[in-house]
Amino acid sequence: MMRNIPAMTCIAATIGEIMREHAREARLDEKIEECLEEYKHHPSEKGAVECIRCLKRNKEYIYWDDGKKRLRAGSEQHTSDLASYMEEFTKILDIKNREDYIRTKNKYNLTMF
Repeated sequence: MMRNIPAMTCIAATIGEIMREHAREARLDEKIEECLEEYKHHPSEKGAVECIRCLKRNKEYIYWDDGKKRLRAGSEQHTSDLASYMEEFTKILDIKNREDYIRTKNKYNLTMF
């Protein structure tokens, strides 16, 4: 019986880590939703920039995807609405290629986060 205690401790620690990770992801999803809600109230160029800043402040990775020819967010796969917002931001900010993306990042100081 004593030999199982380290294994049980290891399992409990792993379960604890998984639960903490899920809680962290839920908080991040909540923050992403808050950023997107803010944009919904101000659907403009300025609103798109503020939303991107908010996303980046909350550890979202925003980048230019040459294959898709648009802005992408690192967690698009997990947040279904995020891809459509990135498409909309690409159009509103008139970003057509990597050079436009770099120009826009510099213009709005989106590299500070």
